Amino acid sequence: MSRGETDWYYSGVLEQAELLLTEVAAERNLPLAVRWWFHLGNILSRSIPRTAADVWQEIKNPDNARVHQLQIEGVPPQTCLGFLLTIDAQKLREEQEYLRQLCEALLAPQLFSVSVAIVIEVHGESIDEARLAVCALPDWRLSKPVEKLLSEDYFVVATNQYAQEEMLNPLEAPEKSPGAYLYAWLDAIGRKGCKELHNYPMLRDAWGHLCKAEKEKARQRGEGFRQLLPAPERVIADLDELAADGDKEIGRQFLELVQVYLPERLVEVIKVYPLSKRISTRLAALVFARQSSLLMDAWVDTALADLTRLPQNSDFVSLGRDRSVLSDLILALLRQPHHHSSRNNLIDWITGYWNVLPIELKMVCEFCLGKISEDLLLEKLRAGMGSAYETLKMAVSAKAPLIRSVVALKSLTFDEPEFWNAIAALPPERERLRALLELDLPRRAVFGLWTEQEWAELRHQVNVIEQVNRCRSARPLG
Repeated sequence: MSRGETDWYYSGVLEQAELLLTEVAAERNLPLAVRWWFHLGNILSRSIPRTAADVWQEIKNPDNARVHQLQIEGVPPQTCLGFLLTIDAQKLREEQEYLRQLCEALLAPQLFSVSVAIVIEVHGESIDEARLAVCALPDWRLSKPVEKLLSEDYFVVATNQYAQEEMLNPLEAPEKSPGAYLYAWLDAIGRKGCKELHNYPMLRDAWGHLCKAEKEKARQRGEGFRQLLPAPERVIADLDELAADGDKEIGRQFLELVQVYLPERLVEVIKVYPLSKRISTRLAALVFARQSSLLMDAWVDTALADLTRLPQNSDFVSLGRDRSVLSDLILALLRQPHHHSSRNNLIDWITGYWNVLPIELKMVCEFCLGKISEDLLLEKLRAGMGSAYETLKMAVSAKAPLIRSVVALKSLTFDEPEFWNAIAALPPERERLRALLELDLPRRAVFGLWTEQEWAELRHQVNVIEQVNRCRSARPLG
């Protein structure tokens, strides 16, 4: 997806979540308020809005029927508002005061008398750039609490248009000069505007080790791929030839260049890294892939075809401070669909690291591999075995089918806020929402799920509201 497409993607996700909640609430004849989401346009091109009309002018899709309704009739009863804002990471720091004032204006009761939610999507040339920009934000001290949610999957997704390139390329030949395929990709990266190859010394030195005649042959053959780049697995073979034993840097540096200059190819490139004959290259890609579950899944999808390509104990030790990659790898393995034959091998592989796994991950493994039921998992958590929040967070990452966890809230007191916070972080799936709406009013209130009439009754129950607020991560009701 392009940057513009991701704007609409996230806007659509928010709308679909609201639609799903509305459908599930209708099944129970529960008239919950509906939140209408709008994507604001170039938020840095205007002054701070002072009226609702100022806001409607900024909506990116002004032909939206809801916009016309709001302009004419105002906000309908039982309706809340949500705004999606987008900004580049590089502009976030210099424009943060403007953004803070904009959010404060949108949240002000003088502008809208209904509940308003705001999501700010931060774009970056890389995941790290966006993450750092968000983490560096100071406390805005708004009238409503601010949550910093660091997305793991905000990514430019590769398409499959390149899958047959090697077959289609008429210049492909059985023989080549060393480095020709790598040169073709570096040439494409250079034509995308890269001027800093000197900042990637391992790639530069590997190229420099070729003799002059080999370089010229590689350059000539590489330039023949101007229209269609050679398949990524060919580049991995070149990296294997050019890298020194134990060299992780050349593989990592190539991934960094692809991420910045050919981001639409990153998923397919990292998918072939497990085919490398060098464990150092495979490890470099595995550590790189941790920034996104999308990348981890791509790496694991190939590695699962041959479990001998997975790192061994000594390999993890060599990672030093990156040894926590073991947990991320296991979660990625657990969320893959496995055939029965590979499943037993996978269990054996995980068992080999059992003694060094955190208790939370052990419980998630037992649940995902069918060793314990969800009810038993919940019993262990309520008995104080590990962090409930971390366990359920890992279970979500492993795509574990958590349903009973919500049902358990029926008997859960408000004295375990960590457990409530963990449930609140679960994705809004239909069965999970049904279970939430089966809860009594005080327990539903933790998730903001009440009707207008119910809120009129609840707002006067001070003791109940105090209990509920303890489980809402500093987001008080009201």
